[in-house]
Amino acid sequence: MRYVLTREEMQKVDAFTIEQIGIPGIVLMERAALAMKEEICHRIPTGQRILIVTEKGNNGGDGLALGRLLLDERYDVDIMEIGEISRASDSYQIQRNILESLAIPILTDMPEREYDVYIDAIFGVGLTRDIEGRHAQIIQELNHRKGYRIALDMPSGVDAATGHILGVGFQADLTITVGYEKIGLLLYPGASYAKEVVVKDIGFPEMARKAIGSTGMIYEKKDLCRLPQRKPWSNKGTYGKVLLIAGSVGMAGAAVLGARAAYRSGCGLVKVFTPERNREILHNQVPEAIITTWSEDPDETNWNLETLSAAIDWASVIGIGPGVGLSSMSRRFLMRILQTAHKPLVIDADGLNLLSELMKNDRGRQLFSEYDGGMILTPHLMEMSRLSRLTVPQIQDDLT
Repeated sequence: MRYVLTREEMQKVDAFTIEQIGIPGIVLMERAALAMKEEICHRIPTGQRILIVTEKGNNGGDGLALGRLLLDERYDVDIMEIGEISRASDSYQIQRNILESLAIPILTDMPEREYDVYIDAIFGVGLTRDIEGRHAQIIQELNHRKGYRIALDMPSGVDAATGHILGVGFQADLTITVGYEKIGLLLYPGASYAKEVVVKDIGFPEMARKAIGSTGMIYEKKDLCRLPQRKPWSNKGTYGKVLLIAGSVGMAGAAVLGARAAYRSGCGLVKVFTPERNREILHNQVPEAIITTWSEDPDETNWNLETLSAAIDWASVIGIGPGVGLSSMSRRFLMRILQTAHKPLVIDADGLNLLSELMKNDRGRQLFSEYDGGMILTPHLMEMSRLSRLTVPQIQDDLT
């Protein structure tokens, strides 16, 4: 499991670490530079020509410190300061003073020589406005030059909170981000500008993240070890009974994939409620599943609902939606679940489209809001648009 922070959360972690815990910002900057140097030395052969482009903020300070460290490792490094920002941050100025004491020159114009590696240390997580003027011109030039491109913390121009491109963005081959991954590195189009992302620990105490209350996380393969171990004296029923309402005529594959996924995630028993015409396919493809079918004959509606109710009573968790279609029968199934189930419910795919139709009236909205079994919805952008009555662009502008 790895934590993913918004721009505001990362800034709060940084501030808490400095102001409440007492680790000086310049110490964090030096740690960041050391971590970035380690990653670059692992990937880039010694002696390569490197250009680091900075501005006068803390991201630029990381770049200055990194340049000094790479020079110690015998890389051919040039450092350029754009210098359009009038006032330098305190940490940037400290790093600049160190370079001056070491007689390491800082360029103010883009060199004509070509480099093997271009490192973006212009803007970091705090950027909220569009990049314009000389900054935009330099970033565009860096994007057009041949060479390997590395971004420090965030590619300049990528909004750390949304992944939007603020005017122009640095197109990295590698992004070395520090502390925690930022949401803007995961959401598109920012993710396509960040490309490969490496997260480096620079010593932010876990206390700081907990204190600011961050909640975003991504589970990883290694987290499978968190699943409860199977006990040798248990049986199938020990591990839950899943009712999956899935598939329609011509959409048996959705039911097959859903049932397989339920078993692979560790469920003990899976009962698939599907049209009678899907029975043979499911028996062949998922023979371990329990198959319960419903009739397409409108005269059998009451029988179908009674069969569903019995399956609801049997289940410990319910899923509805994959390939189930938008028929009146499917709508009745969702209504019956919302009215009577009181069990954990996952609504996916066509189930979400059925739900969006139900929520057009007061009764449907009431059933949804008052459902007390716990509910997980899995919408893609268009399904979320139907549910929320917002446009897809509006949702994309506020994915978090």
